[in-house]
Amino acid sequence: KFKTKLQMDYFFEEKQELKFTIYDIDTKNLTKLSDQDFLGSCETTLGTIVGSRGCYTALLQGTAGHKYGSIRILAEEIKSGKDDTVFLTVEGRNMTTKDWMGKGDHYLSFLRQRGDGAFDEVMKTEVKKGTKDANWGQLKFNMLRLCLGNMNAPIKIQLWDWNSVSDPTFLGEVATTLAEMQSTPKTLMTKNPQGKDKEKNRGDIIITDCKIHREATFLQYIQSGLNMEVVV
Repeated sequence: KFKTKLQMDYFFEEKQELKFTIYDIDTKNLTKLSDQDFLGSCETTLGTIVGSRGCYTALLQGTAGHKYGSIRILAEEIKSGKDDTVFLTVEGRNMTTKDWMGKGDHYLSFLRQRGDGAFDEVMKTEVKKGTKDANWGQLKFNMLRLCLGNMNAPIKIQLWDWNSVSDPTFLGEVATTLAEMQSTPKTLMTKNPQGKDKEKNRGDIIITDCKIHREATFLQYIQSGLNMEVVV
């Protein structure tokens, strides 16, 4: 399984034909597809994908008699602010740990909700070792990646305990939105929905500052009194 993201313009009045072809890469020369293993293809239109409820799913086609698996395509609308940047200043307080000794090595994972309800990871912070109270400083997000420009889109912040000899340990999570995080300082309590005590506080995530840097459009420059000099 793998996934990738493409950004396209959708025109309702046009038939936008698409073809997805899957290859198993065997050489470094990606432009020479004849050297790669063909794993199937799918032909459809952008309108068909956009009009599907949830994910568009289709069987991959190829040589008769062979099974190539399937492809799932999810279309999501990008709201305004695709070029904007979000700056979050984040701290952690009283974070738990599953380590027998020590205070834990904590990091955060930020996830956004897709149109089909699943969550995609947007960013992981650095690991803060040996402390129950951490300061991750200012984190920078592209607003498109964080919430598709939708201030009220669900965002999860997960708290993890890093381990040097095993997989990281999930400690807890909290659901929020970019609109909610703008009311700083904002304290978010993480809980473990799979734990024995689901309401126990696993650690506080504190948003001490939230800033959005908006890229002005050309029209906004004009409306604000942009002075242009033209030399012919």
